[in-house]
Amino acid sequence: MVILSYFTKHEDIVNSHTGKRKWSKAESHSNDFIEWFETRAMNDDISDFVTGLSRGPNTVAKKFSGYVFNRYRFHTRMRDGRCKTQNSGVTVEAITRGFASSKDERPRKDSLTYYGAITDIIELNYYELCKYVLFKCDWGHLEENRYYVMKRVSRDLFNMGDQSDGGQEFHWGEPSDSSSNPTLPVDDGEVD
Repeated sequence: MVILSYFTKHEDIVNSHTGKRKWSKAESHSNDFIEWFETRAMNDDISDFVTGLSRGPNTVAKKFSGYVFNRYRFHTRMRDGRCKTQNSGVTVEAITRGFASSKDERPRKDSLTYYGAITDIIELNYYELCKYVLFKCDWGHLEENRYYVMKRVSRDLFNMGDQSDGGQEFHWGEPSDSSSNPTLPVDDGEVD
């Protein structure tokens, strides 16, 4: 992807500075990339899409209490307070590079799982080039409030496995229509 090449170029520039510790270089790369990317993208002969991304999103954003994304329904914690089932819980597994301390010279990669609850759903619009949806979450510690995470398949994915082989085979079905199933609640403020 084109953006990754800019990310790598900036990282190389920052790493070429001598006399800085790796921790300080990583901090500079994180803090300075956005401004550098915008300036560099304006000077390069690149696609309108990449130029639009470098400008950042429109200053007006949309806020939702619910959102359907990749056939999964998400709600904010506030909206879940009015519902029987809860759809505000999220889990994210991330591969991160980290340092044990500021004196550590060798970053290492770790896999971390984060658990949280959605507090806001915000849609950013990059001047009609593309839209991105952000979930603002409160990330909880396991020792504080206890939450139980259930991994689920999306609503239009059905287990149609053959009993003879004992394996699980999934088949895609058509998304359900709320007008044909009266038990589904009417969405208020949700967007597909």
